[in-house]
Amino acid sequence: MKSQFSNPDEPVMYQNEITKLSRYNFKQTRIFCITFDFIYIFNGKKINRRHKITNLVAIILSQKSSEFVLHFPAAKDLRVSGLKHQDRDEIIDMLQLCYSAKEFKKTLMRYVVPDDSLK
Repeated sequence: MKSQFSNPDEPVMYQNEITKLSRYNFKQTRIFCITFDFIYIFNGKKINRRHKITNLVAIILSQKSSEFVLHFPAAKDLRVSGLKHQDRDEIIDMLQLCYSAKEFKKTLMRYVVPDDSLK
């Protein structure tokens, strides 16, 4: 899978299997990888999507469940569920750390919603 990265020498900071929810609430299992520059979504061993971390605008979190949404204005949002709260918090912290290291003048917004589902 690393051969499909923009820079194959870039280290993987986080990797885990996630459940991605489509806009119609279909559950799809994906491999989620974070490097210092990109977020990669793999469908099996084939790359499905790649997002620059600096293109991320907001993170929307559910207060009652571990569901969250990564909002990209120029692409489809990524709605993730099925993780433990600890894994979700680790992903969010890592994304904020990478984002703040690259973007000095912008802030990554974080919203908390009191619902279970973020549909």
